[in-house]
Amino acid sequence: MTKNTILFSMLIPFLSMSSKTYGQILYEENFDLPGEGVIGPQPTTFSIPTGAWSLSGDFSGLTASSDYVLTMTDAGESFLEAQDTDEIICFESDPIDISSYDSVGISALLSEEGDLETSDFFDVFLWVDGTETLLANYQNLGSSTHTLTGDKPNDDDFGEVEIQETLTGNILILKICFKNNAGTEQLRIKQVKVEAFSTPEPVPLPDTSQASFSLINAISDQPFAGFDPISDGASIDLLNLHTPIINFRYNASPDADEVKIGISRGGQTIERIDKDLPFSLFGDYMGNYRYPSWSFFKLLWLSQTGSLHLYAFEYADGNKLPIKETKIHIDLFIGPNQLKEAISIAELQFELYPNPASTQTLLQLDPRVHGEQIEMLVFDQLGKLYYTESLKGRHTLKLDLQEWPKGLYLVKLKSGSTEQLKRLIVQ
Repeated sequence: MTKNTILFSMLIPFLSMSSKTYGQILYEENFDLPGEGVIGPQPTTFSIPTGAWSLSGDFSGLTASSDYVLTMTDAGESFLEAQDTDEIICFESDPIDISSYDSVGISALLSEEGDLETSDFFDVFLWVDGTETLLANYQNLGSSTHTLTGDKPNDDDFGEVEIQETLTGNILILKICFKNNAGTEQLRIKQVKVEAFSTPEPVPLPDTSQASFSLINAISDQPFAGFDPISDGASIDLLNLHTPIINFRYNASPDADEVKIGISRGGQTIERIDKDLPFSLFGDYMGNYRYPSWSFFKLLWLSQTGSLHLYAFEYADGNKLPIKETKIHIDLFIGPNQLKEAISIAELQFELYPNPASTQTLLQLDPRVHGEQIEMLVFDQLGKLYYTESLKGRHTLKLDLQEWPKGLYLVKLKSGSTEQLKRLIVQ
């Protein structure tokens, strides 16, 4: 099976010009409440018991314990996933007041896994002041009645799609509906966001006559004062930045049309090749500085001493040899403590992947937990203890599920009075 991603990015200007707020998030949903949703046979109506998001539609198609619409996490990412719904089920945002802003950007990251049929689809609706607009048949991947449909060659049902729309109005509701009919197919929604802007502004870039690095706030997409550019040997106190969600932009010389950007520490390296401005370690050509990956934070948690090394190689006109090389060394701190020391507090955060699973799943404990005596307890759907094992200081544990009955399980990690609970679906 192949996994494909669709990025919906819409910039919507509105008539009102009264506000001058820039980059304010009006609505955001990351589905970070694992286990909320519906599993197995359900009545035709259902209400989410907790959380800021809602589901609607026909739940009568959930006829087995492997059928679900559920929030879950995989490799540190949270999302809403649907499997074998048979009928149409919709995610719907709260009403959002957008009347006071010049423009709003709407994004919803959708993905699919498995080879979908023509009867399977994603539909994206915008409700503006009570009027519904269906974003239909983008790049010939849907129809007049659907945004995206399955049954394309080589499992590549959706590919990558970037949608842009222009609307006016006062109250916005975003609705995404999905339908699929097999346990080998999954549809996902994550990172739904509505962000207000005063006016479309170009991505701020310093003078590119000299190559340099800038420290970017990945939430606001803006550089931090005093670190634009970053001086070689700089010490950066994350506590003063008021966010650990950072990114590194490379400000290339004028001739560069491609760069390789990397960051390394203690023998571990993360790097990417970027061909579109602004060049950044995590980002895209629209100037969106995305949150660094789970691997990036694991790199920062390494116990080895020493600074972070940032480097970039510039290329031009398809030349295989770099035209310029830039390297700097920096140190990250939280207050008076080095980052690796400040985040060593034991927390029982863990991930299960894959989830749902059929033959095995891997339990990955947060690498910040050191030397803890942790017990894993697994309960079945009736609440009975089904399986238990001690981690004994390990950070990973592989569970063999081949003999486990299909259905829903609760996986609990416990150390003293500290507990964390996640749901596991065996299908």
